[in-house]
Amino acid sequence: MRATTIHPDLRCHRNAVATLGVDGMSSDESATEDGGRIYHVARKPWRANAVKVMLHDLDSVHLSLRATTANRLKHGNLPHIRRDSQIKESLRGPVSGLPTNFYNTDWLAALSEEDWDDFQIVDKYYDLSVSDAIAR
Repeated sequence: MRATTIHPDLRCHRNAVATLGVDGMSSDESATEDGGRIYHVARKPWRANAVKVMLHDLDSVHLSLRATTANRLKHGNLPHIRRDSQIKESLRGPVSGLPTNFYNTDWLAALSEEDWDDFQIVDKYYDLSVSDAIAR
């Protein structure tokens, strides 16, 4: 996520985003609806909603950083229209080694002690918030 390297107030999230890696990011499938291409985001049942919100906020900041002073976008593709899928589940498994609050609480509750150890879940809280002033 480029926003964590460019915006000084977001550098604190750089390691968290790197630890999430590709497997922690959303994947999607394209479909054509109403004559346009829509991307349905596959659910990650293991990932906490707060992580999704943080990543969405970081995407918004990244997009705003691409705007010029004349309110035009710099070179590159525009983001796709993406919709959450309540049906499709991501094929990517959970990312190990994340703080507890990166994981869905129901998913965590269903883990055995052995699974908890296998995923090397870090028993600490990480502040996933992005300041409202930054996210706008």
